Amino acid sequence: MNSQDYIRKLFAKEDRLRISISEILKESGVTAQSITPEVAKTLQLIVKISGAKNILEIGTLGGYSTICLAKATQGVGHVTSLEISPSL
Repeated sequence: MNSQDYIRKLFAKEDRLRISISEILKESGVTAQSITPEVAKTLQLIVKISGAKNILEIGTLGGYSTICLAKATQGVGHVTSLEISPSL
């Protein structure tokens, strides 16, 4: 088992949300470029540790990272996400 598999197994298991977003992007003909579960967990940790309450995300794509960031604020923050492509 490599280190990425080990980290994913312990801390960042593939969840249904990420799988469903990937499926929707594929059905829409959009190349799946979502962040990995490990990166999502790292972003959540950074938000929690820093106590961020206002987050600006540039480039939404399927919204997986946006949802992860919003979850990390634990309902007391605000995420603004910008996407240039109206089809996404």
